[in-house]
Amino acid sequence: METPFLERIEAALDLVRGRLAMHGGGMELVAADEASGEVSVRFRGACVGCPLASLTLGGIVEDVLGEVPGVRHVTAVSDDSMTDIPAAV
Repeated sequence: METPFLERIEAALDLVRGRLAMHGGGMELVAADEASGEVSVRFRGACVGCPLASLTLGGIVEDVLGEVPGVRHVTAVSDDSMTDIPAAV
């Protein structure tokens, strides 16, 4: 039996969360659309406002979630406005 899409995403994010927690940060899953492959995450703690957040998104989060079948695009959203935080590619 195949693991549901959201469970695979959460398991992958757990790998990233451990790294972020070592620096006082965190990340939560905001939304995931299996049909489109779109995933939205939100940085927490020390990651909020960190100048390296876009690098973390592009260099770590996208790579880890890219291993989850069906994930096509990852976006970080901010707390207040839900606007996209671009990944540094």
